[in-house]
Amino acid sequence: MNPDELTFYTNLAAVHFEEKNYVQCIEECDKAITKAKEGHYDFVKLGKAMARKANALFQKGDMAEAIETYKKALVEHNDVHIKDALKRCEKLKGERERQAYLDPELANQHKDAGN
Repeated sequence: MNPDELTFYTNLAAVHFEEKNYVQCIEECDKAITKAKEGHYDFVKLGKAMARKANALFQKGDMAEAIETYKKALVEHNDVHIKDALKRCEKLKGERERQAYLDPELANQHKDAGN
């Protein structure tokens, strides 16, 4: 009924998130963020929209952008759930970077050279 209400867009984004349509979820969150910045806004709702976008980015595998979006969400709404999600994302990104650094072929070459 009210096209300026952020809850409509974030609820629609939640539906897309649950259906694993992360691109559509991000688009709906972007609409909510744009609506919020057009006029007076509720910082809590804006923080939730940004956190939902970050969750979709995280699930999509875009860790760097998800971390940045979580940080922006914390500026708007300092919530413990957003902090936990940010920590989880940073930890997983670090683990993936460490795993990508490991090269099994190179390890076998060094093992053979040592033997």
